[in-house]
Amino acid sequence: MASLWSTLSTSPVRRIGRLLAVLAIALAAGHLAQTLAARKATPMAAAVSLPTKIVVLSASPDDPGVKATTNVPVKPLPEQHIFLTPPVAPATDSALARDCTPVLTASTEPGATVALTLRAPCDSGARVVLAHGGLTVTQRVGANGRLTLAIPALDQAGQFEIRFADGRNVSAVHPVPDLATVRRFAVQWLGLDGFVLHGFENGADFGQPGDVSAAQPGPTATGSSLMALGEMSVDSPLMAQIYTFPAEGLAEVVVEAPVTAANCAQEMLGQTISSMEGSAKVVDLTLAMPDCSAVGDFLVLKNLAPDMKLATK
Repeated sequence: MASLWSTLSTSPVRRIGRLLAVLAIALAAGHLAQTLAARKATPMAAAVSLPTKIVVLSASPDDPGVKATTNVPVKPLPEQHIFLTPPVAPATDSALARDCTPVLTASTEPGATVALTLRAPCDSGARVVLAHGGLTVTQRVGANGRLTLAIPALDQAGQFEIRFADGRNVSAVHPVPDLATVRRFAVQWLGLDGFVLHGFENGADFGQPGDVSAAQPGPTATGSSLMALGEMSVDSPLMAQIYTFPAEGLAEVVVEAPVTAANCAQEMLGQTISSMEGSAKVVDLTLAMPDCSAVGDFLVLKNLAPDMKLATK
């Protein structure tokens, strides 16, 4: 402090000018201290980076071009204000910076099948519902935010949609012109206990060669196959099986309903979908299950698709 006053011991005007400059710095420092104290009490304080250097912009009698005039009252310097701008966090540090928009793409696979790829980077592990041609099955997004599916097409228009639990949806359109030459039959249901679809070809019986089912899905030498769809590990699973008819030969569609402790003495609800000449037809399926003394038995449903029991060409 002694050296400061010795510095100000020169001419009156210079002393007054320097004294005002020192006071301006002190006022600014005091204003800065109050500002920092106020900001420290707010949540934003954690995001504020303090400056390492404060430059006070004010004129001094020693500055070039500034003339000292005697007997002229020196006006007080205007109050200095210093504003601190919180640093902007890098975009990569914010979840909002990530594009969470789901994207669904489709591509052609052999046999009137469509390959679907869902990219949903912010929905890892989410339950989703795939809808196409009356078909609705549940799936789960992978841990990497992706889901890849191969879907036997049921409708030639090729409209596919993925629905999320919060109401969002994403769709893709991929026409399937060769579906007109393919015949398919599907059964779908809600829950873990469901139906079993069989395609009996050329007079085959249960378990014989020519019995196309989930146990023997093919593809066979005649080009027929059966695909099971749906993810059972999610809440309220929607499951389905799709049977593709052979290019040649006879085929009969049969649906089994196993009687279990979970479905005995209850109604089983489902739907059948028949796809012919490029379009799909959906029919509700309601089955009254026998009492629980029949657990272990099977109900066999025939003639669900009578118009499809014929030679394909």
